[in-house]
Amino acid sequence: MSSNNYNGRIPKLRFPEFSGEWKEKSLEELGFLTAGGTPSTSNSKYWGGDVNWLQSGAVQNCIITEKAVVRKITKLGLQNSAAYIIRPNSVLIAITGATCANVGYLTFESAANQSVVSIEPNSDNNAMFLYQKLLTERANILSYKGGSAQSGVTLGSLKKMTILVPPSLAEQEKIASCLSELDKMIAEQGQKVNSLKGKKQALMQQLIPLPGETEPRLRFPGFEGAWVEKKLGDILIERKEVSVITDDLPQLSFTIAEGVIRPEDRKTNQRDFLMKDKDSKRFSVTRLNDIIYNPANVVFGAIHKNNLCDGVVSPIYKIFWTKENSDFLNYLLRRPSFIALLASRAEGTVTKLKTLKADAFLDMLVPFPVEPSEQDMIADCLVSLDKLITVENNKLDLLKNHKKGLVQQLFPHPIE
Repeated sequence: MSSNNYNGRIPKLRFPEFSGEWKEKSLEELGFLTAGGTPSTSNSKYWGGDVNWLQSGAVQNCIITEKAVVRKITKLGLQNSAAYIIRPNSVLIAITGATCANVGYLTFESAANQSVVSIEPNSDNNAMFLYQKLLTERANILSYKGGSAQSGVTLGSLKKMTILVPPSLAEQEKIASCLSELDKMIAEQGQKVNSLKGKKQALMQQLIPLPGETEPRLRFPGFEGAWVEKKLGDILIERKEVSVITDDLPQLSFTIAEGVIRPEDRKTNQRDFLMKDKDSKRFSVTRLNDIIYNPANVVFGAIHKNNLCDGVVSPIYKIFWTKENSDFLNYLLRRPSFIALLASRAEGTVTKLKTLKADAFLDMLVPFPVEPSEQDMIADCLVSLDKLITVENNKLDLLKNHKKGLVQQLFPHPIE
């Protein structure tokens, strides 16, 4: 590849055999566009047939396979609705709802509902290129959004929407091939990460007794006999230290997915700038290896060990320390079966508003090994697996960032 002078219609990075400015074309010039339709749901003769039918939720900025089909319609339903059979290797755009402006590449023949617009590229354009290009055009698509109750983008608006395309089909195909190969690598790495996560969950179910059982189904050599039940109040001690932000106790954040992180690493809800008295405000202190949970979100998995450092967090969180192996406790308390049990102890009538008080939490029973060394061996095993997952996940992030950077170079961006 070679670099080019950048003028808004020429990409910064280009395959050497291509030159010249990219051309601005409407989507209608690139292929046939149509919206889908839904047969009457009150007519049973229209449903349960052998015609694939997609909802807009299937359009998730990805390659769409037949796994995405959750309902099928009959040929009669197809004939008596606005539904249309879309050819394989077409590009889909969601035009309403939460997925509005999402893009998908269809790999099989299917109809779709009225919240999906399909583009069947003509012979002068490559479908995979168009898919990759439209992935970068979310803001452009959303700029056509209008309406009130069910706001969205219309078929007519999309037909008029313009994008820059290479002057030759060959260049489209070269870019498409490059990016689709990178997508395959990303997908394979993603599958590797998911496989490791699945193995970890399966291992946890084997190493820790299941609900109603007293012994693990998988044991390290040298350990036998039933585990005992202990109250969390006999294992955990609530930490009630408070402090202002200091150099030794920096402000930290706590999230459902990642637990304790630095505020600058938080991807959403960065509200620190709204706190006028941050320097004088007294926060709750957390120390490395503490167990923390959010009373309002613990039913969604907001319970973690502090793996980061000493610091301060919002006083809404409940914080505990322990003399036991904190890694083992972290795995014990983050099991899906235990999270479900936490939900049953939370108070409130509306799920999203339920909270779990510290007294109720500490009164709960958990299975516990008689020998402390069994805690240590289980924790070491799972920590090692988590480290491997982190390594593979970092590889996945590198591939995604590589593609993001490459896309920025391969596609020109018009100068305003």
